[in-house]
Amino acid sequence: MYFSTPRCLIRDFRIEDIATVMTYRNDLEWMKYQGFKNLEKAAYIKELLHPKSFSEGKNIAVVHTLDDRLIGDIYLKKEADFFWIGYTIHPQESQKGYGSEVVQATVQWLFDQGVQSVKAGVSSENLASIKLLEKLNFSLVKTEEDACYQLQRLDYLQQKNRIK
Repeated sequence: MYFSTPRCLIRDFRIEDIATVMTYRNDLEWMKYQGFKNLEKAAYIKELLHPKSFSEGKNIAVVHTLDDRLIGDIYLKKEADFFWIGYTIHPQESQKGYGSEVVQATVQWLFDQGVQSVKAGVSSENLASIKLLEKLNFSLVKTEEDACYQLQRLDYLQQKNRIK
């Protein structure tokens, strides 16, 4: 396990997670803004169960603390002094606050380890994801075909201290 939130554990994937991954990752309407989708079982097994480092880019499982059921995943990739973050919540678990809970906890976990900034690439049409990032105080840093949002560690710590 990497860390937890009040309702979720963030851990490596297990073989028993793959069937659930396929239900949401192969739902093309739900995954219309994602790149990692619509694969065969063997491809998910190879990608999610093969040990990888964060420098290579790694998906980690988001599971509910009560029954260990998979409710989504987080993608992390280390580049220089920052991390890219991506996130997906199972459509049956959407609109319950899991996305903001786990993204916020992931950011906190990364900053606790000394990471200087976290970036998220998002389609400019993905309004739900943009809303989530803005709620968590990410700032738009550039727009091209897709938008890039960033949260600096210093800004995060200042915001956190103002809330206390």
